[in-house]
Amino acid sequence: MSRRPPTGCGPCVLLFALFLGALAPAGDAQEGAPVDSIRFVGLERVDPALIEESVRVRVGEPAYTFRIGQTVRGLFRLGLFDDIEAHLTASPAGGQLLALHFTERPHITQISYTGHDFFSAEDLKAHSGVIMGQVYSPGEIQRSVSAMQAAYRDEGYAQARVTPEITPDPSGEGIQLRLHTEEGQRVKVTGIQFTGHEGFTADELRGKVKVKKKGFLRKGRYNREQLEEDLMRVEAFYQNHGYKDATATLAEPIFSENGEAVELTFQVEEGPLYRFGDTGWEGISVLDSALVRETFLFRTGDPYNQSQVDATLSMLYDRYTERGYLVDLRIQPVTMVSGDEVHVSYQVHEGEPSRVGEVRIVGNTRTKENVVRREIKLFPGDLLRRSLLMRSQRDVFATGYFEDVQVEFETSEEPDEVDVTFRVAEKSSAQFNAGAGYSSQLGLTGFVKLGHNNLFGNGQALAIEVERGSRREYYDLSFTEPWVMGRPISMGVDLYNTETYREVYAGTSLDASYWHKVRGGGLRVGFPWFLDWPDYTRMTLGYSLSNTSYREFDNLPEETRDLLLEGEGTLSRFFLSFYRNSTDNPFHPTMGARTTLRTEFNGGLLGGTMDFYEFSVDHRQYLVPVWKPVLMLRTRFGMLGTYTTDGRMPPTERYRMGGITSFDLLRGYDDYYLVPDENIDISSSGSEIRFPGGKFLLALTAEFQFPLVDPLHGAIFLDAGDTWNSGYDMSLSGLKLGAGAGVTMEVPMLGPIGFYYAYGFERKRWKTHFAFGPQF
Repeated sequence: MSRRPPTGCGPCVLLFALFLGALAPAGDAQEGAPVDSIRFVGLERVDPALIEESVRVRVGEPAYTFRIGQTVRGLFRLGLFDDIEAHLTASPAGGQLLALHFTERPHITQISYTGHDFFSAEDLKAHSGVIMGQVYSPGEIQRSVSAMQAAYRDEGYAQARVTPEITPDPSGEGIQLRLHTEEGQRVKVTGIQFTGHEGFTADELRGKVKVKKKGFLRKGRYNREQLEEDLMRVEAFYQNHGYKDATATLAEPIFSENGEAVELTFQVEEGPLYRFGDTGWEGISVLDSALVRETFLFRTGDPYNQSQVDATLSMLYDRYTERGYLVDLRIQPVTMVSGDEVHVSYQVHEGEPSRVGEVRIVGNTRTKENVVRREIKLFPGDLLRRSLLMRSQRDVFATGYFEDVQVEFETSEEPDEVDVTFRVAEKSSAQFNAGAGYSSQLGLTGFVKLGHNNLFGNGQALAIEVERGSRREYYDLSFTEPWVMGRPISMGVDLYNTETYREVYAGTSLDASYWHKVRGGGLRVGFPWFLDWPDYTRMTLGYSLSNTSYREFDNLPEETRDLLLEGEGTLSRFFLSFYRNSTDNPFHPTMGARTTLRTEFNGGLLGGTMDFYEFSVDHRQYLVPVWKPVLMLRTRFGMLGTYTTDGRMPPTERYRMGGITSFDLLRGYDDYYLVPDENIDISSSGSEIRFPGGKFLLALTAEFQFPLVDPLHGAIFLDAGDTWNSGYDMSLSGLKLGAGAGVTMEVPMLGPIGFYYAYGFERKRWKTHFAFGPQF
């Protein structure tokens, strides 16, 4: 007997369960007798393990028919079967045999797209989401049809229709699906009118809707769904400017004879202009009255503003949730109209504060649970405070191990407790990059880069880089342990050995060169800032010891050679840095800031042959102005100096701006192009040698960052900066400018990569930059 449950009707499902309960078991089977075995019949493509997870009856347990009914309903919800029959028969052992007979839904063996012109078949495939081999489901196909039609509407094809056609596969193995499109005419908006408006002009209202009239650089696409949203925008605009009862409707669109143009008319009923009357609240006992008054964003006599009423409600919820009131809290704004005034009162049911029950972590397939849990600031028994909850979510996300972190709540067994679940989605933490490259300076080189910032799921970072060629040998190894002995203290080690052939030039003449070798290593220790302010801050102490040497000078001016040799020797370095990161996203921030303060001491009591110090600041502020793109404002300042007038400083440590090196970045120029004018030398062939760099650096960047197509992000930027030999020479008016655009994306196993095309105003030419590694 078929056991297909009715759908779309709650009482019908109940009647179905009662019907199953009234069935007499087949043969000598008895209601409630134990089940000896369970068999699945008719499974060809569906994995039996998936079926076993949905079966509510277990071997050895009584075979109650309501359990069988639950099983059948659960199996139907999988969407894999056209029919399911349940048979219960007596077994020789005195128990019962449960047999489930399945009629599987056919799978899709062929997909074709016809009738399309604007979109390609590949585009439609991406929009539909249908794939070969998937189980045929009418509901899924209808969702695919809706997605395709929505894609057409977004492009202005308001009348586009997609029709699915199903035919049996000749082989009898499944079905063939054809999605036929009737695109219709592409409709452009040629006019947008408003009627019934008095409080605002038509131009003001046009600025509030997203559907625009066709014009220069405006496509003017007709989109019915967008118009529905625009109606709500017009109403919200009125309601936020005193017109509480304002409504907006759309008159019947007027299409042109050929169906390619449409004129739209928004009909507005403004209603009276209201102001706020009396304001107050009832039921508040936990919050101080003065604090509640500060929460209110409106005052008596102000024009009525619905957004301020809603924002005040949200702030009241924030005040309560910070004190643990979450489960039973209800706040209802009540408005009463009297003449041209609107009296607003917030009715509050506080309930009791909630405490944290269990804290669960779900979705961490590679990352060990303790790595996630150590970032969580909530503990069982604590008040469920919103600030700790948001901070925990942010800190887990900031590790960079996950693509997404969501927080879910569930009522605990204890009435005053709430269980909290952090649901994470892992991202690839491994990076591997190998290949070869060629440049005019380094010639042909081969390289291998291995990296992992979540080694064995422990949160440890390991990076190995090897590069070899005729003009360069580079070896680098670094390891970081973020938590030492269960405490938020990081320790790291770095070892490096590099030998590079360098050409000092400007323009096209490459006639001055030398070999530069550096080898050494260092240790780092980091720990959280020990005061409450500023938050999100870590300190790092480090020491490194390295040796620098030069050889094979070719056609270098004697002054330049002497400068290089001054930097030859041992460098004993100690540094102290403060790093603060309050951004909301480790990959693409929209708010917050990243700030690094670094002080470095070389030589002196530390020994070595160099005696100089460095101080630098790098601050990046992220914000969203009045439009959607994120604005990143970056300021960099650096200063170098020696302890005494005859102290030694390696010339390679000085600032030379240009290219995309992180601190010396200035796009639109060659690497290390900008140095103080007095440091530019002329070689025997008449070409410029821009060496050494300056002792002071100042750079400013303004960059708009915006998503394009996941995972691609775009950027439009303006860089400004320069270097000087003395702080007295620094001047904002003389900063060199570079401007352009670029794209960045994160490639699995390769990490972040970027492409920038920028114009250098000083050189009056365009420059292409390729970037590997974290951008901004």
